[in-house]
Amino acid sequence: MLDARSSFLSSANRQYTIDIERALPQVPIGDVTLTSSYSVTVTGDTLKSDLPFFGRAYSLPYGGGNGLRFKAPITNYSVDSSHKDRHTIYIDAADIEDTYRYIITLFENGSASINVMPRKRSGIDFSGQFRVN
Repeated sequence: MLDARSSFLSSANRQYTIDIERALPQVPIGDVTLTSSYSVTVTGDTLKSDLPFFGRAYSLPYGGGNGLRFKAPITNYSVDSSHKDRHTIYIDAADIEDTYRYIITLFENGSASINVMPRKRSGIDFSGQFRVN
């Protein structure tokens, strides 16, 4: 299943979305099942992140900022396809608030996990389902 879809990962026309179902913050509140629609979308050289944030912030703009809700150009994009049952995608992006690294793992069954590492906030993990746009 994943091999048939894998051409969308490395092309200049990459377009896929991960619909988020759960958040796994690195603070001691446990897993959070999300009841609203959250997603991460990659379209060409742009990352659109519409994610909630639970965790510690080290430096924020006045008013708290936008958290993990932004649209920004991708500064680095690479794919590790060395495992037959999954692809791991490394995405670096930055907006006016922070610099981010997204590590996205797409599994053969259509599920996905995302590890988000902002520079000015604690890291957070998410899980959900991916789809090709």
